[in-house]
Amino acid sequence: MQAWLARPEIEIILTTGGTGFSPRDNTPEAVKPLLRREMDGFSIAFHQKSLTSVGVASMQSRAFAGQAGNAFIFCVPGSTGACRDAWDGLLELEFDSRHKPCSIAGALPRLRDVCA
Repeated sequence: MQAWLARPEIEIILTTGGTGFSPRDNTPEAVKPLLRREMDGFSIAFHQKSLTSVGVASMQSRAFAGQAGNAFIFCVPGSTGACRDAWDGLLELEFDSRHKPCSIAGALPRLRDVCA
């Protein structure tokens, strides 16, 4: 992850898996120390979306996102259903610069200048 963050052309990193509570789920512990700021709204939006498909089992996910350097990292659960929940109506719009009123893709140049 640190090698990717060192490359200025990498603006978004998407990981899947490791966000649960089994002993091997260590994604938050590995990635969160790299973050400068967390994107709390992503976790909230993901859980709202996930709640409709898996019910209260959504509470077992530690999905999160944030900014590390000039890149944004999105960490979602690894199941196909959770990946679909994260993509459909959330990440698909966030990564599309045509989405209005704003998207992370459309804001990257501005955020790079502000946060550098």
